[in-house]
Amino acid sequence: CFKEKVRYLFSISNQPWFDEALSLRKALFSGDRDKVQELINDMLLTFISIRDYSQEYYYHAFLVGVLSMTSNNDMSLDSEQESGKGYSDIRMYRAATRQAVIIETKKLGKDEGFSEICQGALTQIEDCKYAYPFEQKGYEIFKYGIVFTGKECRVMAG
Repeated sequence: CFKEKVRYLFSISNQPWFDEALSLRKALFSGDRDKVQELINDMLLTFISIRDYSQEYYYHAFLVGVLSMTSNNDMSLDSEQESGKGYSDIRMYRAATRQAVIIETKKLGKDEGFSEICQGALTQIEDCKYAYPFEQKGYEIFKYGIVFTGKECRVMAG
């Protein structure tokens, strides 16, 4: 039953959810940080249980699941792919339009602030040179640090 529900939720058969995923993809590839944050926060309120978000990887997997619904012949999606000097959390790219999105996810710890952790995620993208393969090919690159806590996130673009 659970497997069938997940297959349905993360498929094109669930048209409203698929449309939200497409809206998120569009916002990411257009550099619309505010829209990205709004969409993810709406998704978190709708689909995340308060029992599910104790680990950072949960949020990472959630985003990968949502975005993977939209990958097709014109867009590729990688998770934990070696890039530069490390492994970027999420990267999406479209060879035809020479655009790439790089996302570093973090979970807000106790006594930490959103801005500081978001900036740290963006700094990690730069320091570890996650964008290097795309820079070498002249891609337009959108970089996001996304920090989660509970059913909320903050997004910073770099």
